[in-house]
Amino acid sequence: MEFLKWLMMIVAIFVLLILGCYFLLKSEERKRQNTKLYHNNVKKIQQTNEMLDEVIEELETYNEPLRMFSDQITAIKDNFLNHK
Repeated sequence: MEFLKWLMMIVAIFVLLILGCYFLLKSEERKRQNTKLYHNNVKKIQQTNEMLDEVIEELETYNEPLRMFSDQITAIKDNFLNHK
């Protein structure tokens, strides 16, 4: 009976050791997967930022013509209001 008790304790220790190793390996795999996902998200954000920078540069090229057009409209408006 005593032998069976010791045998069961040894088997339980090995089972717990195997389970611990399994969970450590799974957590390491999960950590690698999360790190890879994080780096992919960072790359996507950088690409989006670059695209937004390009859009901003394109929109800034329209500022000067729009400013000139706005000045012309303001001048016409001022002339119209002065004639009244």
